[in-house]
Amino acid sequence: MAVAPPRVVECPYCNVPLNLEQAGEYDSTHCWTDGKNLGWKIADFDDELFRCEDCWKFFWRSATTPVIGGPWVRGQYLYCPSLDHKYGDAQWAIHEGFASDRPKEINLRLRLLWTFNNPFRAVISPLRSDACTLIHGEVRLSDEFVENNNRLIELLDAQNPRERLLQAELYRETGRFDSATFLLAQTAERFFQQQEREIAASKEWLDALQTQFIKSDPRAEGLILLARQIMQLSIDKDTLVRPAEKRYV
Repeated sequence: MAVAPPRVVECPYCNVPLNLEQAGEYDSTHCWTDGKNLGWKIADFDDELFRCEDCWKFFWRSATTPVIGGPWVRGQYLYCPSLDHKYGDAQWAIHEGFASDRPKEINLRLRLLWTFNNPFRAVISPLRSDACTLIHGEVRLSDEFVENNNRLIELLDAQNPRERLLQAELYRETGRFDSATFLLAQTAERFFQQQEREIAASKEWLDALQTQFIKSDPRAEGLILLARQIMQLSIDKDTLVRPAEKRYV
């Protein structure tokens, strides 16, 4: 369980209130294979780069000051979209040195990947009534797209199941299907093992929380019990059941 990031913040440079786009705001019920809307924290990095709509400077969300009180209805404050909405923003941020370490470079290059792929989402999204079904087509990959994908493949860790899955997707998008299949062959098992570790960590967190809160407020016991029931339901879901013994060759 995580606290949602602040919605309305002040730009750290010009102090103008900005309404930051939240993950999945436009397409919250559909996840894409390139990682958009999955909500994954890659390389333990949990921040987002934006560009102020007033002074046009880049800033990390963690460097901002939340605006407390008042509604955040779109239109009341300058709306600040995610970096992948405008072609060139992610490239310029990398050029300006914001990709200063591995987690930040992965974050920005993923946004650049989404920028390249966004035009296709508008055409094939199942949430659109006028969506198309692609039967056959030819796609030409730009040098910039291939260069960004290759750099992402280098940065991502194949030992981490989420990063491994993204690597496979990058190989698929550049037509290297044998490499994609090779990575996917053991991804499901790695995911299952990681889910077991995360569930165990969540149980430890709940144990500590239960001791802390029930002492101060007995009503918290009901909330803790509800959280445990939700966790058990997630364990019992078919999507988390160990897959049948099937191997891809």
